[in-house]
Amino acid sequence: MHQRKPRPSFKNAAKILSSDDITNAENFWVKEAQRTLYEDIGKGRYKRLCPRKSEDGIYVVGGRGERWMEMSHNKYVIILLPYDHQFSCLYAEHINRK
Repeated sequence: MHQRKPRPSFKNAAKILSSDDITNAENFWVKEAQRTLYEDIGKGRYKRLCPRKSEDGIYVVGGRGERWMEMSHNKYVIILLPYDHQFSCLYAEHINRK
């Protein structure tokens, strides 16, 4: 028997976003941008940055970056993003505006 594909729906298009929705979307796009880094990290290209995966699966900078955060007022982890990815440019612009 031939099954029908479900029709696209705009049912939740006007849904108000929660802070969890925004965080999940941000994490998704960070991970998507980082997909281009997997091979380079495996080859040791970012070895001096001591990259490690955080508990949510995002590569962050370790080593000196962590020591700097302990001494400064900035307590956020530093996310490792490819410099030439479009999302990286948009994310940097967003953080600068914040």
